[in-house]
Amino acid sequence: MIGIDCYKVTGHTIREADFTPSERTDYEFLVSFKSTDDNKEKHENYLSWYENWKPEEDGRPWHFFCPEMCAIALVTMHLRESMIRLKGDKAERAFPAGLPEKAPDAQDTGHKLWVVSKASTEIYTESNAAWDLYERCQYTKLSIADAKALVLPKFEGRYCSWDYILERFRKLGGRHTDLYLRVDR
Repeated sequence: MIGIDCYKVTGHTIREADFTPSERTDYEFLVSFKSTDDNKEKHENYLSWYENWKPEEDGRPWHFFCPEMCAIALVTMHLRESMIRLKGDKAERAFPAGLPEKAPDAQDTGHKLWVVSKASTEIYTESNAAWDLYERCQYTKLSIADAKALVLPKFEGRYCSWDYILERFRKLGGRHTDLYLRVDR
């Protein structure tokens, strides 16, 4: 078995859509590897592509070359083939005894990787809110107060940016003042 170091990597992706509900997918991976040196090329590619690491300027900062960052790098490089990038990713130590008995989903001479769980749920995003407002304003103007009352409760306590909603609304062709939203016909 490969592996002295084992890490559980968790994170999520969001597929945004204007016209249909957006989708959040939560992932959990297990990664096992002997050492960060065995995965040096993937680790350095991850750091330069995703963390803007420049070896000629930055040297080798310890926090970039810790095993946790190597585990995140291996997962990211695995998902990159599917054009997916994890958000909110974190790695924590796991026990080798907890590794699945099934064959790994990906492996090479330096590591093994298992997809432990993948769960998708529909979510409401700023893009969805902008589209809802655009549709509502097709036939009449809408007050800012009414617009906020319409879309903000749909975020169910999650953070949203009203400024970003307005930016997306403008990109769809809507216009607004401090008091009203409208769509020119």
